[in-house]
Amino acid sequence: MEHRLTSEIKLLLSSHLLLIEGKLTGFLEEFRIQKDLFENQTKEANESLKRKDQELPVHLELMERQTVLRIETWLGGCYREQTCDHGIAIGHGKISESGTESSAQPIKGKHETASKQLATEKSKRKSQMDMEALLQRKMVQCEELEMAESELRTENATMQKRICQFEQERCRHQETLAKMSHASIQSAKRIMAAVLAADKEDMNAVLSQVGIVLLTGSQSSSPSVTTLSIPLSAEMAPVSTVVIYHVSKYGEVVANSLTFPVTGISRNNFTLTLNTKKDKTGDTVEVVVLGDPSAYVGISAIDKGFFNMQAGNELSYAEVITKMTSFDESLNGTFRHYWTSREGDAETVVNYPASTFGIDANRTFEYASVVVFTDAYVARLPDACNITLGFLTCMSGSCYRSDRRCDVQYDCEDISDESGCPSNTRQELVQYRLKRINRFLRIPKNGFGLVRSAREFACYRPFYMNVEIPTNCRQGEQVGIRITLFNYATIEADVVVTLADSPDYKFVHVEEFGEVKSYEARTSRGEKQHLTWIPAQGSQVVYIPIIPTKLGDIEVTIQAKSLIRKDQVVRRIRVEADGVQQYRHTSVMLDLSNRAWFLQNVYVNVTETPIIPYEKDLYYVFGSNRARVSFVGDVVGPAFPNMPVNAASLLSLPMDCAEHNVFSFAANLDTVKYMHLTTQRKREIDQLTFYHLNIGYQLGLVHWLTAFCARILAEANFNEWKNYLYIDPGVIAKAVDWMIQFQLPEGAFYEVAPRFADRKMNSLTIIQDLPGELGFRVAVSRSRAISWLDRHVINLLDGNGDPYEVAIVAYAMMLAKSTSAEAAFGVLRRHTREDGGCIYWGKEPVPLPAQRLENQRPFLLPRLPNPFDATNVETTAYALLTYVGRQELFVEPIVKWFNTHRLTDGGWASTQDTIIATPALIEYTVRNQIREVISLTSHVKATSNPKLHRAMYITENNLATPQFIDIPNASGTVKIQARGAGYQLYAIAIHYLHFPALFAVNVDVNRFVTPPAVRAFSVLSRFSFSGRNNSHINYDISSSWTNQRESNQYGTAVLDVAVSTGYYIKQQVLDDYILSRKVRNLRLAKFLAHKVVFYFDALDDDETCVKFTFER
Repeated sequence: MEHRLTSEIKLLLSSHLLLIEGKLTGFLEEFRIQKDLFENQTKEANESLKRKDQELPVHLELMERQTVLRIETWLGGCYREQTCDHGIAIGHGKISESGTESSAQPIKGKHETASKQLATEKSKRKSQMDMEALLQRKMVQCEELEMAESELRTENATMQKRICQFEQERCRHQETLAKMSHASIQSAKRIMAAVLAADKEDMNAVLSQVGIVLLTGSQSSSPSVTTLSIPLSAEMAPVSTVVIYHVSKYGEVVANSLTFPVTGISRNNFTLTLNTKKDKTGDTVEVVVLGDPSAYVGISAIDKGFFNMQAGNELSYAEVITKMTSFDESLNGTFRHYWTSREGDAETVVNYPASTFGIDANRTFEYASVVVFTDAYVARLPDACNITLGFLTCMSGSCYRSDRRCDVQYDCEDISDESGCPSNTRQELVQYRLKRINRFLRIPKNGFGLVRSAREFACYRPFYMNVEIPTNCRQGEQVGIRITLFNYATIEADVVVTLADSPDYKFVHVEEFGEVKSYEARTSRGEKQHLTWIPAQGSQVVYIPIIPTKLGDIEVTIQAKSLIRKDQVVRRIRVEADGVQQYRHTSVMLDLSNRAWFLQNVYVNVTETPIIPYEKDLYYVFGSNRARVSFVGDVVGPAFPNMPVNAASLLSLPMDCAEHNVFSFAANLDTVKYMHLTTQRKREIDQLTFYHLNIGYQLGLVHWLTAFCARILAEANFNEWKNYLYIDPGVIAKAVDWMIQFQLPEGAFYEVAPRFADRKMNSLTIIQDLPGELGFRVAVSRSRAISWLDRHVINLLDGNGDPYEVAIVAYAMMLAKSTSAEAAFGVLRRHTREDGGCIYWGKEPVPLPAQRLENQRPFLLPRLPNPFDATNVETTAYALLTYVGRQELFVEPIVKWFNTHRLTDGGWASTQDTIIATPALIEYTVRNQIREVISLTSHVKATSNPKLHRAMYITENNLATPQFIDIPNASGTVKIQARGAGYQLYAIAIHYLHFPALFAVNVDVNRFVTPPAVRAFSVLSRFSFSGRNNSHINYDISSSWTNQRESNQYGTAVLDVAVSTGYYIKQQVLDDYILSRKVRNLRLAKFLAHKVVFYFDALDDDETCVKFTFER
């Protein structure tokens, strides 16, 4: 009841107040208009009277002058008439002269008097008439003014009467309100207070920093300026954004934002003192830092010349502030001003607050990284551009292509397509001399601190030397040590350079005119000294040639002594045997799951001595034979034998083509997945692995390679480590979208590359979770491909199918759960091959590694390469994945065949077979859980070194960690005894070097070089020496593809050319050689340590020749 009464009172008050207010407003407005009109008319009348009063004397004076002038004119006319008459009278007077003269004088006087009187009367009459007319006009005007004033008074009285009526009506309403009850009045007051309070505006604020909301709140605001106070803290540094928004009563969102800088670093105070005089030699500088306890202080010193380059190697206050500002993904920013030093000092930066860069409320929120969920109207600039077609909107409303953003071309009239783009790198001034020291401080309480300017100090050694020496060389090479002596003193110096005595090398004597015979050089042992003179502030270069006398690591000691100080440098050189490296590998899987003891003898296949009786040739180079025994407690192989795992460390292949880069990424990915699935992850290894995976993802020919990359990247998109390795889904989507373009309507795919680059793929059966329309297209494409296989799998594979094609199709159809998966698996089983208890798939029968019987004991021989090794391993890997996925029996014989045919510790023949076989073995070991029960002890004995007797232990803690035993001067046999339970994979890798025939004079010299399984390449090298002391080597190498039975062309080929130590070719020369297009199919050339590598897109039966020159 009270609520209803309150509502009625509210409505009554509102209606009466609105009516009274409207009437009063109308009366007051009408009164104001009439009053203004009356005042204007009165003012105009008064001004007109004043003007007339001022003009009246002037008119009277003018009228008087005109009257006088007229009288004079009239009198003058009359006088002229009288004069004429008198003249006539005079003429007549000649007849009677006396009578005329007597009567002329009285007539003239009368005329003058009469004329004056007449003129006076006329002027009086004229003036009187003018005055009467003027007075009559004035009277008329006064009457009009009186009438207007009377009307205004009447209207004013009417207005006063209306005001009185209004006041009476208002009093009646007040009396009505006074008659209401007290409770009703209180209710009305509360309602009116609520109504008045509702008229106030609420202002909402959101404070954020780097995408994190720090503070939110609201505050009532008046129509005038409202002040908002925000307390500052270190968490708001370096830049924070406050967004102010208000929702009007009409449902429209009004927003604005302010981005302001906050100084939150360098709140700690610390001092740094340098003492450069404590060490007189100049080798060290004392640094004293005073600051808060438990503070971490970092100090860096650099030469001033490098510091002045401002290349980004040193931290500066401006750089830290700028980088911290760039952490925020929002488009808003502060106004920033830089001061660049002409002396090469670090930049100085000052930030100023800036309002939003958004043109509307929607972009204001967007630029502040605020997502809005509301049903209110958020204003935005009209956008008629279709973003799905690749068009973006200019601020002016026009459109431009998204690929033209930030291309330094103005496509918009307002240049908005180039706004917010990264700035170009500024070129800094370069200077040199002196040293610069920089430092920063981190305290748990006050955070990070950094000095605003670096300290400069002078510090130098009066004398020192620099020694340049190669880190690696080959046996028999003469090494030239270049020694540079520096004298920074103000006086000249005599310096003695000493080569220390050592049994590991000899000194090479240089004969007259600088000549040295390469194979008959005069050498000697003992300490060698050389005296030289260095001018003040000068330098001197001294060369000392030596020749190593043993293989392995040797140390060379150089000493320089002057009167000021002494300097000594020790350098290490690794001496490697010369020749062509021969590699043998023997891999055995020990299955102790059903027995407790295992014995295996392995033949090293290297004789004790390289000497061949009665021949000048050698089996191998003295001292180059070595072996390494590796153990790992699983069938997958060693996990991270090197960091990172790549094609070079696993397969000794180059690393500069796309396939090898993707293989390296996949190898690291498979290994970290294996460690994760077997619960063997270690934080330190994971950090390094993800670091190299991120690098490999950034490195990155044909159709099959695109599918290969898409599959590997899809497998790397793992939710658990997205914070460590993020794979852009757009990259995978674009790759899959590109592949779908090459599908025929019936479902089959066609290859866009030549036949020699053909590869089969099954990526569409593995890649999942593609966005939007692309996911639907991939599903349709997958369905078409499966339908095509269902229709043709039996006809194409059963009779004429290659084992590789059968295996990959069977695996793909199993993943897709096709109706023909059973038929494909039946075809796969019919292609099975068995040998020695192992099961595999291949084009040709592959024999197991040979064994040799001695004293009724079998000795396992190293495995030699076979034809189609890579294809056989990849085919068997797909078959293993199919068997494991179907949970078939007889899987262990397949795993045993894999580990028997390894060619390296961690891989097989090539990249593709390794990258498929490794996941297959991982899938097997995860499903069979063979790691749960494992405890193995292995004992190793070598006949070449009777004292070598090592025991290796494998438990759950070191299951995938490789363990190695090195055997120097390996020969004879190696005996391995294993006891325990579980699986163990051990391998013996034998290395030795052999001198091949450089010139094809005696073919028998190459009989000890391991021939390839299939001779597929022809390489013919021709070289010559030129220059003084053979300082230049000219190469002319021709290569071609000879295995025409396999294909007419070969895909990417690599030519590896070794060179002696000390010779080089500039990379710029190789780049110019590539750009010249003188050699067909030559894509890339790189100079590495001791070799140059050429990459060809393809090779055929025609010779492809490269010519280049090495310089000493």
